[in-house]
Amino acid sequence: MIHNSTVRAAPTVEYSIVILNHNYGRFLSNCIESVLAQTINKSIEIIVVDDGSTDDSLVILNSYTDYVISVKKGNGGQASAINAGFLRSSGSRVLFLDANDHLNPSCLEIVHRNWKAGTSGFSFNLTFMDEVGKPSERLCRPARKTSVTTWITGGVVDSMPMSGNVFSRAFLNTALPMPEGDWRRSADVYLCSVAAFTGKTTHIQQSLGAYRVHSQNGSKLIKNNRLDLARLSFIIDRDLRIDAIQQEWVHRGRAQNAQQRALTWSLAHQQLRYLHVVASKDRRSSSSDWRPPTFPSLGGLILKSDLKPYKKAIIWAWSAMLLVVPRLLKDILLIAGVRNGLVLSASKTLERS
Repeated sequence: MIHNSTVRAAPTVEYSIVILNHNYGRFLSNCIESVLAQTINKSIEIIVVDDGSTDDSLVILNSYTDYVISVKKGNGGQASAINAGFLRSSGSRVLFLDANDHLNPSCLEIVHRNWKAGTSGFSFNLTFMDEVGKPSERLCRPARKTSVTTWITGGVVDSMPMSGNVFSRAFLNTALPMPEGDWRRSADVYLCSVAAFTGKTTHIQQSLGAYRVHSQNGSKLIKNNRLDLARLSFIIDRDLRIDAIQQEWVHRGRAQNAQQRALTWSLAHQQLRYLHVVASKDRRSSSSDWRPPTFPSLGGLILKSDLKPYKKAIIWAWSAMLLVVPRLLKDILLIAGVRNGLVLSASKTLERS
Protein backbone atom coordinates (compact mmCIF):
# COMPACT_ATOMS: atom_id res chain seq x y z
CA MET A 1 0.00 0.00 0.00
CA ILE A 2 1.20 3.52 -0.83
CA HIS A 3 1.04 6.10 1.91
CA ASN A 4 1.18 9.87 1.70
CA SER A 5 4.65 10.95 2.80
CA THR A 6 3.32 14.14 4.41
CA VAL A 7 1.63 12.39 7.31
CA ARG A 8 4.67 12.50 9.60
CA ALA A 9 4.85 15.42 12.00
CA ALA A 10 6.72 18.41 10.56
CA PRO A 11 8.10 21.47 12.38
CA THR A 12 4.81 23.23 11.62
CA VAL A 13 1.88 20.84 11.55
CA GLU A 14 -1.27 22.15 9.83
CA TYR A 15 -3.64 19.31 10.79
CA SER A 16 -3.68 16.88 13.69
CA ILE A 17 -6.03 13.95 13.13
CA VAL A 18 -6.72 12.42 16.54
CA ILE A 19 -8.36 9.01 16.12
CA LEU A 20 -10.38 7.93 19.16
CA ASN A 21 -10.54 4.18 19.61
CA HIS A 22 -12.10 1.81 22.10
CA ASN A 23 -12.63 -1.80 20.97
CA TYR A 24 -13.02 -0.78 17.32
CA GLY A 25 -10.20 -2.98 16.07
CA ARG A 26 -12.31 -4.26 13.19
CA PHE A 27 -12.70 -0.68 11.89
CA LEU A 28 -9.38 0.86 12.92
CA SER A 29 -7.29 -0.02 9.86
CA ASN A 30 -9.90 1.41 7.48
CA CYS A 31 -10.01 4.61 9.53
CA ILE A 32 -6.23 5.09 9.58
CA GLU A 33 -5.95 4.33 5.86
CA SER A 34 -8.53 7.03 5.10
CA VAL A 35 -6.30 9.61 6.80
CA LEU A 36 -3.16 8.33 5.11
CA ALA A 37 -4.94 8.76 1.76
CA GLN A 38 -5.58 12.51 2.21
CA THR A 39 -4.71 14.51 -0.91
CA ILE A 40 -3.94 17.80 0.83
CA ASN A 41 -0.42 19.14 0.31
CA LYS A 42 -0.04 20.20 3.94
CA SER A 43 1.68 18.60 6.91
CA ILE A 44 -0.49 16.14 8.84
CA GLU A 45 0.10 14.17 11.99
CA ILE A 46 -1.98 11.14 12.96
CA ILE A 47 -2.47 10.38 16.63
CA VAL A 48 -4.38 7.28 17.74
CA VAL A 49 -5.65 7.28 21.31
CA ASP A 50 -6.53 3.79 22.45
CA ASP A 51 -8.86 4.11 25.42
CA GLY A 52 -8.28 0.76 27.14
CA SER A 53 -9.31 -1.58 24.31
CA THR A 54 -9.57 -5.29 25.07
CA ASP A 55 -9.93 -6.50 21.47
CA ASP A 56 -7.20 -6.69 18.79
CA SER A 57 -6.90 -2.89 18.48
CA LEU A 58 -3.34 -2.75 19.85
CA VAL A 59 -2.15 -5.41 17.40
CA ILE A 60 -3.52 -3.38 14.50
CA LEU A 61 -2.18 -0.14 15.93
CA ASN A 62 1.32 -1.63 16.29
CA SER A 63 1.36 -2.35 12.54
CA TYR A 64 1.18 1.40 11.86
CA THR A 65 4.06 2.53 14.07
CA ASP A 66 5.83 4.18 11.11
CA TYR A 67 2.81 6.36 10.35
CA VAL A 68 1.00 7.19 13.58
CA ILE A 69 1.69 8.44 17.08
CA SER A 70 0.17 6.06 19.61
CA VAL A 71 -1.32 7.08 22.94
CA LYS A 72 -2.30 4.04 24.99
CA LYS A 73 -4.26 4.58 28.19
CA GLY A 74 -6.78 2.94 30.50
CA ASN A 75 -10.46 3.28 29.73
CA GLY A 76 -11.68 6.72 30.78
CA GLY A 77 -14.34 7.58 28.20
CA GLN A 78 -14.55 9.95 25.27
CA ALA A 79 -13.59 13.17 27.05
CA SER A 80 -10.55 11.51 28.60
CA ALA A 81 -9.40 10.29 25.18
CA ILE A 82 -9.91 13.74 23.64
CA ASN A 83 -7.95 15.44 26.41
CA ALA A 84 -5.07 12.95 26.05
CA GLY A 85 -5.00 13.21 22.27
CA PHE A 86 -5.03 16.99 22.26
CA LEU A 87 -2.13 17.14 24.70
CA ARG A 88 -0.07 15.01 22.30
CA SER A 89 -1.07 16.99 19.19
CA SER A 90 0.64 20.02 17.67
CA GLY A 91 -1.50 20.97 14.65
CA SER A 92 -3.05 24.41 14.23
CA ARG A 93 -6.33 22.61 13.38
CA VAL A 94 -7.54 19.39 14.98
CA LEU A 95 -10.03 16.78 13.80
CA PHE A 96 -11.14 14.17 16.35
CA LEU A 97 -12.06 11.11 14.28
CA ASP A 98 -14.01 8.20 15.75
CA ALA A 99 -12.23 4.97 14.81
CA ASN A 100 -15.40 3.46 13.35
CA ASP A 101 -15.75 6.31 10.81
CA HIS A 102 -13.56 7.44 7.92
CA LEU A 103 -12.73 10.49 5.81
CA ASN A 104 -12.96 10.98 2.06
CA PRO A 105 -9.52 11.50 0.40
CA SER A 106 -10.25 15.16 -0.38
CA CYS A 107 -11.68 15.98 3.07
CA LEU A 108 -8.85 18.09 4.48
CA GLU A 109 -8.17 19.70 1.13
CA ILE A 110 -11.76 20.98 0.95
CA VAL A 111 -11.74 22.04 4.61
CA HIS A 112 -8.52 23.98 4.06
CA ARG A 113 -9.90 25.69 0.96
CA ASN A 114 -13.02 26.88 2.83
CA TRP A 115 -11.48 27.72 6.20
CA LYS A 116 -11.77 31.39 7.19
CA ALA A 117 -9.58 33.30 9.62
CA GLY A 118 -11.01 33.42 13.14
CA THR A 119 -12.99 30.16 12.80
CA SER A 120 -13.48 28.15 16.00
CA GLY A 121 -15.23 25.17 14.48
CA PHE A 122 -15.76 23.94 10.92
CA SER A 123 -18.21 21.13 10.17
CA PHE A 124 -19.27 19.13 7.14
CA ASN A 125 -21.84 16.48 6.23
CA LEU A 126 -21.16 12.77 6.55
CA THR A 127 -22.65 9.87 4.59
CA PHE A 128 -24.31 7.13 6.64
CA MET A 129 -22.83 3.66 6.13
CA ASP A 130 -23.73 0.31 7.64
CA GLU A 131 -21.56 -1.93 9.81
CA VAL A 132 -19.72 -3.48 6.86
CA GLY A 133 -19.04 -0.08 5.30
CA LYS A 134 -21.73 0.02 2.65
CA PRO A 135 -22.75 3.67 2.12
CA SER A 136 -26.39 4.72 1.99
CA GLU A 137 -28.00 7.59 0.13
CA ARG A 138 -28.80 9.32 3.42
CA LEU A 139 -26.66 12.16 4.72
CA CYS A 140 -25.88 12.96 8.32
CA ARG A 141 -26.27 16.73 8.46
CA PRO A 142 -27.43 19.38 10.92
CA ALA A 143 -31.06 20.58 10.83
CA ARG A 144 -30.99 24.26 11.68
CA LYS A 145 -34.11 26.33 12.30
CA THR A 146 -34.17 30.04 12.99
CA SER A 147 -37.47 30.62 14.79
CA VAL A 148 -39.46 29.05 17.57
CA THR A 149 -42.52 28.67 15.33
CA THR A 150 -40.50 26.81 12.69
CA TRP A 151 -38.83 24.71 15.35
CA ILE A 152 -42.16 23.85 17.00
CA THR A 153 -43.30 22.09 13.81
CA GLY A 154 -40.46 19.61 13.96
CA GLY A 155 -37.02 21.22 13.62
CA VAL A 156 -34.20 20.81 16.08
CA VAL A 157 -30.81 22.48 16.28
CA ASP A 158 -28.19 19.74 16.02
CA SER A 159 -24.43 19.51 15.74
CA MET A 160 -22.44 17.09 13.65
CA PRO A 161 -21.04 13.90 15.18
CA MET A 162 -17.41 14.07 16.28
CA SER A 163 -15.94 12.95 12.95
CA GLY A 164 -17.65 15.77 11.04
CA ASN A 165 -15.83 18.63 12.79
CA VAL A 166 -12.48 20.41 12.65
CA PHE A 167 -11.55 22.80 15.47
CA SER A 168 -8.92 25.51 15.66
CA ARG A 169 -6.16 25.01 18.18
CA ALA A 170 -6.81 28.50 19.53
CA PHE A 171 -10.38 27.49 20.41
CA LEU A 172 -9.38 24.12 21.87
CA ASN A 173 -6.83 25.82 24.12
CA THR A 174 -9.77 27.60 25.81
CA ALA A 175 -12.23 24.67 25.79
CA LEU A 176 -9.97 21.82 26.91
CA PRO A 177 -9.45 19.94 29.05
CA MET A 178 -13.14 19.14 29.39
CA PRO A 179 -14.55 17.53 32.57
CA GLU A 180 -13.96 13.82 32.04
CA GLY A 181 -16.53 12.50 34.49
CA ASP A 182 -19.37 14.47 32.87
CA TRP A 183 -18.47 13.64 29.28
CA ARG A 184 -17.63 9.96 29.05
CA ARG A 185 -20.16 10.04 26.19
CA SER A 186 -21.35 12.77 23.81
CA ALA A 187 -18.17 14.83 24.16
CA ASP A 188 -18.73 15.99 20.58
CA VAL A 189 -21.81 17.90 21.78
CA TYR A 190 -19.67 19.71 24.36
CA LEU A 191 -17.08 20.82 21.79
CA CYS A 192 -19.60 21.77 19.08
CA SER A 193 -21.79 23.71 21.50
CA VAL A 194 -18.98 25.63 23.15
CA ALA A 195 -17.47 26.43 19.73
CA ALA A 196 -20.85 27.69 18.50
CA PHE A 197 -21.58 30.04 21.37
CA THR A 198 -18.05 31.34 21.90
CA GLY A 199 -16.84 31.97 18.38
CA LYS A 200 -17.33 31.72 14.65
CA THR A 201 -18.48 28.40 13.21
CA THR A 202 -18.94 27.29 9.61
CA HIS A 203 -20.76 24.37 8.02
CA ILE A 204 -20.60 23.25 4.40
CA GLN A 205 -23.33 21.12 2.85
CA GLN A 206 -20.92 18.60 1.40
CA SER A 207 -20.21 15.05 2.53
CA LEU A 208 -16.51 14.68 3.32
CA GLY A 209 -16.58 11.39 5.20
CA ALA A 210 -18.69 8.47 6.38
CA TYR A 211 -20.49 7.86 9.67
CA ARG A 212 -20.89 4.19 10.55
CA VAL A 213 -24.15 3.04 12.14
CA HIS A 214 -23.79 -0.21 14.08
CA SER A 215 -24.84 -1.97 17.26
CA GLN A 216 -22.10 -0.51 19.48
CA ASN A 217 -22.27 3.23 18.88
CA GLY A 218 -25.51 3.61 20.87
CA SER A 219 -26.67 6.81 19.20
CA LYS A 220 -30.11 5.66 18.10
CA LEU A 221 -33.08 7.30 19.79
CA ILE A 222 -35.51 4.94 18.03
CA LYS A 223 -35.16 1.21 18.69
CA ASN A 224 -37.56 -1.33 17.21
CA ASN A 225 -39.84 1.56 16.20
CA ARG A 226 -40.15 2.66 19.82
CA LEU A 227 -38.71 5.74 21.48
CA ASP A 228 -35.92 4.86 23.90
CA LEU A 229 -36.85 6.87 27.01
CA ALA A 230 -33.55 6.08 28.75
CA ARG A 231 -31.63 7.50 25.78
CA LEU A 232 -33.92 10.53 25.60
CA SER A 233 -33.47 11.12 29.34
CA PHE A 234 -29.69 10.95 28.84
CA ILE A 235 -29.92 13.55 26.04
CA ILE A 236 -31.90 15.90 28.27
CA ASP A 237 -29.37 15.52 31.07
CA ARG A 238 -26.55 16.15 28.60
CA ASP A 239 -28.23 19.28 27.23
CA LEU A 240 -28.85 20.60 30.75
CA ARG A 241 -25.11 20.31 31.38
CA ILE A 242 -24.39 22.16 28.14
CA ASP A 243 -26.94 24.81 29.11
CA ALA A 244 -25.18 25.33 32.44
CA ILE A 245 -21.82 25.71 30.70
CA GLN A 246 -23.42 28.10 28.25
CA GLN A 247 -24.77 30.28 31.05
CA GLU A 248 -21.29 30.45 32.53
CA TRP A 249 -20.00 31.79 29.19
CA VAL A 250 -22.92 34.22 29.02
CA HIS A 251 -21.95 35.47 32.47
CA ARG A 252 -18.43 36.05 31.15
CA GLY A 253 -19.90 38.02 28.26
CA ARG A 254 -18.48 35.70 25.61
CA ALA A 255 -21.52 33.83 24.29
CA GLN A 256 -23.39 34.80 21.13
CA ASN A 257 -27.10 35.36 21.78
CA ALA A 258 -28.41 33.62 18.64
CA GLN A 259 -26.53 30.44 19.49
CA GLN A 260 -27.64 30.72 23.11
CA ARG A 261 -31.31 30.74 22.05
CA ALA A 262 -30.76 27.94 19.54
CA LEU A 263 -29.31 25.65 22.18
CA THR A 264 -32.21 26.36 24.50
CA TRP A 265 -34.69 25.51 21.73
CA SER A 266 -32.96 22.19 21.18
CA LEU A 267 -33.13 21.40 24.89
CA ALA A 268 -36.78 22.43 25.06
CA HIS A 269 -37.60 20.27 22.05
CA GLN A 270 -36.20 17.18 23.75
CA GLN A 271 -38.01 17.96 27.00
CA LEU A 272 -41.34 18.47 25.20
CA ARG A 273 -40.83 15.22 23.34
CA TYR A 274 -40.18 13.42 26.62
CA LEU A 275 -43.26 15.04 28.20
CA HIS A 276 -45.46 14.01 25.28
CA VAL A 277 -44.30 10.39 25.38
CA VAL A 278 -44.68 9.87 29.13
CA ALA A 279 -48.04 11.69 29.13
CA SER A 280 -49.48 9.61 26.31
CA LYS A 281 -47.76 6.41 27.51
CA ASP A 282 -47.16 5.61 23.84
CA ARG A 283 -43.54 5.14 22.84
CA ARG A 284 -44.30 4.12 19.27
CA SER A 285 -42.29 6.37 17.05
CA SER A 286 -40.52 6.67 13.74
CA SER A 287 -37.34 8.64 13.24
CA SER A 288 -38.71 9.88 9.92
CA ASP A 289 -42.27 10.92 10.78
CA TRP A 290 -42.18 11.94 14.45
CA ARG A 291 -43.24 15.51 15.20
CA PRO A 292 -43.48 17.36 18.53
CA PRO A 293 -47.02 17.56 19.90
CA THR A 294 -49.09 20.62 19.14
CA PHE A 295 -49.78 22.63 22.26
CA PRO A 296 -53.54 21.88 22.29
CA SER A 297 -52.84 18.13 22.24
CA LEU A 298 -50.17 18.53 24.90
CA GLY A 299 -52.59 20.50 27.08
CA GLY A 300 -55.18 17.74 26.65
CA LEU A 301 -52.71 15.08 27.76
CA ILE A 302 -51.83 17.13 30.84
CA LEU A 303 -55.50 17.55 31.81
CA LYS A 304 -56.03 13.78 31.59
CA SER A 305 -52.92 13.01 33.65
CA ASP A 306 -52.59 12.21 37.35
CA LEU A 307 -50.80 15.43 38.14
CA LYS A 308 -51.99 17.55 41.03
CA PRO A 309 -54.56 20.16 39.95
CA TYR A 310 -52.30 23.17 40.52
CA LYS A 311 -49.54 21.63 38.38
CA LYS A 312 -52.06 20.86 35.64
CA ALA A 313 -53.21 24.46 35.72
CA ILE A 314 -49.69 25.88 35.50
CA ILE A 315 -48.59 23.66 32.61
CA TRP A 316 -51.87 24.04 30.73
CA ALA A 317 -51.74 27.83 31.08
CA TRP A 318 -48.11 27.87 29.91
CA SER A 319 -49.01 25.74 26.88
CA ALA A 320 -52.04 27.89 26.03
CA MET A 321 -50.06 31.14 26.27
CA LEU A 322 -47.55 29.81 23.75
CA LEU A 323 -50.41 29.58 21.24
CA VAL A 324 -51.39 33.23 21.38
CA VAL A 325 -48.45 35.42 22.38
CA PRO A 326 -46.18 37.17 19.84
CA ARG A 327 -42.99 35.42 18.75
CA LEU A 328 -40.68 37.36 21.07
CA LEU A 329 -42.78 36.45 24.11
CA LYS A 330 -42.97 32.88 22.80
CA ASP A 331 -39.19 32.69 23.05
CA ILE A 332 -39.22 34.04 26.59
CA LEU A 333 -41.99 31.65 27.71
CA LEU A 334 -40.33 28.65 26.12
CA ILE A 335 -36.98 29.37 27.71
CA ALA A 336 -38.61 30.10 31.07
CA GLY A 337 -40.47 26.77 31.02
CA VAL A 338 -37.24 24.91 30.46
CA ARG A 339 -34.94 26.90 32.71
CA ASN A 340 -37.41 26.83 35.63
CA GLY A 341 -37.67 23.07 35.38
CA LEU A 342 -41.41 23.19 34.61
CA VAL A 343 -41.34 20.83 31.64
CA LEU A 344 -38.89 18.34 33.10
CA SER A 345 -40.67 18.27 36.45
CA ALA A 346 -43.98 17.50 34.75
CA SER A 347 -42.32 14.75 32.72
CA LYS A 348 -40.83 13.03 35.73
CA THR A 349 -44.14 13.26 37.61
CA LEU A 350 -46.03 11.73 34.71
CA GLU A 351 -43.42 9.01 34.29
CA ARG A 352 -43.94 7.92 37.90
CA SER A 353 -47.73 8.01 37.69
